[in-house]
Amino acid sequence: MPITVAELPGYLHRIADELKAEAPIRAAHAMGDAYIRVVVSSMHGGSPSPPGTPPARVTGTLARSIRRGGGHPVGPYAFWVSVAPHTVYARIQQLGGHIRPKHTTASGRLGYLRWEGPGGVHFSQHVYLPPRPYMVMSPAARSACHNAAKNAVEGML
Repeated sequence: MPITVAELPGYLHRIADELKAEAPIRAAHAMGDAYIRVVVSSMHGGSPSPPGTPPARVTGTLARSIRRGGGHPVGPYAFWVSVAPHTVYARIQQLGGHIRPKHTTASGRLGYLRWEGPGGVHFSQHVYLPPRPYMVMSPAARSACHNAAKNAVEGML
């Protein structure tokens, strides 16, 4: 349906208002998705990964658990989303820490942790896992997020 010259300013204002409302949401979602791709792609190599590097992808559970939250408006033209892993061991992979058995034996003493590693099966009452940060806003991640937001908004025009 054609628009008259008199209707054009109102029509353009409606388009601008729709863009102002929708652009932050699309940009935030695109940034979250781009960050997930960067984080997941950083998980590679053999296991165990060297301390200080992202964890190796053995089963892919940690990588698959990284999700983007729904998001919330934080201002008239701003939108916020979260990206986080949802596995029980995600935090200790990121920050490192001490692992101790959760259960005690019948005598009240701590049980032993059992794991398979180089040289066979090992038992211990304590293990230290060094940090393997993977949720890092690196320059590459920042660039990917910026480009994703830019493309999302440009795609609306």
